[in-house]
Amino acid sequence: MKKICALFLVIAALISCSSCGAPNFVIKKYYRDKSNFKEYTAIVEGYGDFWNDFNMIYLDIGSSGGDLQTSSIYLFGENANIARKNQIWDVIRIGSEITFSASNAIFYDGYLIPMIALSCQGEVLLEFDQGQKNQIDWFTFGQAKPTADNIPVSAESANLLDSLGREENPDGSCRVNGILCEIYADNQNSRYDLGFLTSKFLQTYTNYDVEFFCLQGETLECATESGFFEQKHIGEVFSLSASKDTEGNWILDSLVCCSADDTESICAAADGSP
Repeated sequence: MKKICALFLVIAALISCSSCGAPNFVIKKYYRDKSNFKEYTAIVEGYGDFWNDFNMIYLDIGSSGGDLQTSSIYLFGENANIARKNQIWDVIRIGSEITFSASNAIFYDGYLIPMIALSCQGEVLLEFDQGQKNQIDWFTFGQAKPTADNIPVSAESANLLDSLGREENPDGSCRVNGILCEIYADNQNSRYDLGFLTSKFLQTYTNYDVEFFCLQGETLECATESGFFEQKHIGEVFSLSASKDTEGNWILDSLVCCSADDTESICAAADGSP
């Protein structure tokens, strides 16, 4: 939860800074010069798709971006919309090798480096000229909001929106139905953190709740063996159960994909409970 809050604060700062004339002018002038961009190749270690008012996609690449001054890269506004229309989540997975174009310039503290071109496995998800123009427009006009036809929620998941929510159990554990919007590796703690939307966000695209659950130990092994990280899951509805550890983190006991033709168990608690 701390990561998503910090991320949203940084985005708010970026939007605020883009309204200050001088730095905004400098950034746009810099982005109009194609020689200021370089092509990079990196490995995806995590990703997230936030289609509320911030409307952005991020890819966590760790240190695999070489001399790039960031471990995460972003698509904002219309560039995020285009990547969704081009079925980004049918192509990109944990471990995917991506090629992207970006500027390595940092314009202020908290600056998020945007991609202006992106491809993976031979699939062009965002073309350079279009991405460059859209990013300059984004610096000028702000967010291009998502539209219903490019939010990455499957038809099966859309039918399950009324089931979103959480339920507390007397023993302190919880059951949650949520839409997966983020997955990233926490290498320091040997786990993956999964972010789920738990409110009926489609009506407003904003003010939805995101909760984070840790996938580690036996459940992580089980999820890995089931091929969870090799499949498309962004925008899918999951039912999960979780318990808190001594540090207050929610640890997944079970995870079931409800959007599959038949409910698909990704991992289950050691005692076999659903």
